[in-house]
Amino acid sequence: MTEVFNQAIRKIAKSKINATVGKVVEVNGNVCKVERDGNLSDLEDVRLQAIEGNFDSGLLVVPAIGSEVLCLVVDGEEQETAIVQTTEVERIFYKVKGAEFEMADGRLKFLTESENLKALLNDLIDDLKLLCDYLKQTATKAGAAQVIPLAEAMKMKFENVYPTRVSNLLNE
Repeated sequence: MTEVFNQAIRKIAKSKINATVGKVVEVNGNVCKVERDGNLSDLEDVRLQAIEGNFDSGLLVVPAIGSEVLCLVVDGEEQETAIVQTTEVERIFYKVKGAEFEMADGRLKFLTESENLKALLNDLIDDLKLLCDYLKQTATKAGAAQVIPLAEAMKMKFENVYPTRVSNLLNE
């Protein structure tokens, strides 16, 4: 990966770079179509990442349809165009060393090679519900009736409130 990056930097350093501004009208995978004002033709297949390739780590910012973007055109070759800035973001993907993060529509998604955050939180909620049942049983046996409503209220939250909040937050 380092060699690919170094080659890209060397190519850019030797190139004539022009900047242009436009509006994103379509996104398809790792490229988009940018509409430009005036007599300038639309840009097809504009890269969302300056360096092409399938890497183990990286950041991908997907611009929102209708957002204004700054594009760099290398050596006047429109097929060598990449977005370097956007006014609005549709999604962000970040991947590093087996961990992945995605943010879209106000929701988050976290994955690692071995764990899924939503599944982990749901397991924790299930264990806490069991703990509430145990607390209620222990309080009943010990004659501590004042603890029972607290245990029941906590369990209700773990059954009804927290799973919904986890689902709303995490997009998995």
